Amino acid sequence: MSSDASNGARLEFWKRFCAGISPVSLLISITVMLFVLFLAGMSHRWLAASDSPLVQFIINGESLVLNAEDGEALSRDFDGRLEGLERDAEQQLESWMETALAEAGEQYQAAGEHYLDWYFSATGSYARLGASLAGNLDPWIADQIEGRLVGPSGVEQALSSLHAEYRERLLEGQQGLLAEALGDVYLHYSGVAIPAAEIGSRSMVTLNLDRVVAAADHLKDSETLLWTTPPPGIGLLGGAGVTAVLMARPAMARASGIVKRFVARLGLAATRSLTAGGAAAAGTAATGPGAVVAGTVTAGTVIAMTAGTEYIALVRQEEEHRPAMEGALVEAWEDLEAELRMAVSADRQAWTTAVMEQLQRSAGHEADEAGLPDAYRILQHL
Repeated sequence: MSSDASNGARLEFWKRFCAGISPVSLLISITVMLFVLFLAGMSHRWLAASDSPLVQFIINGESLVLNAEDGEALSRDFDGRLEGLERDAEQQLESWMETALAEAGEQYQAAGEHYLDWYFSATGSYARLGASLAGNLDPWIADQIEGRLVGPSGVEQALSSLHAEYRERLLEGQQGLLAEALGDVYLHYSGVAIPAAEIGSRSMVTLNLDRVVAAADHLKDSETLLWTTPPPGIGLLGGAGVTAVLMARPAMARASGIVKRFVARLGLAATRSLTAGGAAAAGTAATGPGAVVAGTVTAGTVIAMTAGTEYIALVRQEEEHRPAMEGALVEAWEDLEAELRMAVSADRQAWTTAVMEQLQRSAGHEADEAGLPDAYRILQHL
């Protein structure tokens, strides 16, 4: 039999079948089938609900009773909010961090400008020449940077204090961030909470999220939180110090090289005669901010008389080098700032890890005591 003939036979059968049924009977049959399907669906949902316990969450001292589906959703939602804990901590401290760094940077730059003003003054030039003649220019310059720039700016203390305060604020803000996450999920799910009058005799398990979160707050008073980075020592974390960082800058090395080359051109004879004029005293005594006095001035005057136009050329060459030294000061600050940002970022990661581990421990303990099914447990997917 061909397929066309087969299709035709089936069509003829259905025509005869429908012809024997009145429209009213057909409508009743369809209505009955839809009603049966509706009852089947309702029965399935009722049976599923009756087999699953209600979940009572204690949040901010309030009871929040949810059905199985909403209880699972709350657990996933809370987990998701905790995943952003480190990001939320960074945003919370961002404004304070930027302000504190800006203030420290301004003090550093102001001290740097004062240092360069002295460096390119007549007194500074004479003092450098005297120190170079004595053969101790580099350590002498390091002393000047320390006494005239690093010390007055307070940069090392400022950055170290900023790092320590960041850690304190991170710990202090911990409970606030966790309380905010709890408050958000409570508000989100309070609208679908089951009223006490509808609970009846249905089985119910309880998870106290207040106790889970409170356990993490004890990290502030314990030694379980181990920071992953040492406090800044600047270079900073390398411990070299700001002075060493500045001395290592190529621009600073070129600046001292200019003076050394000038002194080398004077020759040994001139150097020996200048030593008697006080240059040696200038080189050894001028190690503090106020130590450039008679010896260095005498040395500078004799050098100017001996070298003539070469000394004038030296002064001009140094002045032309000032923008490069200003740039070196800016670059050094940028490196110090970047190093500190990396340190506090590592702190946030260490803090987040410790908090999450503590939350998982306390949540597991609460869930075990309550006999909570795995589907409703907090922090199962982190």
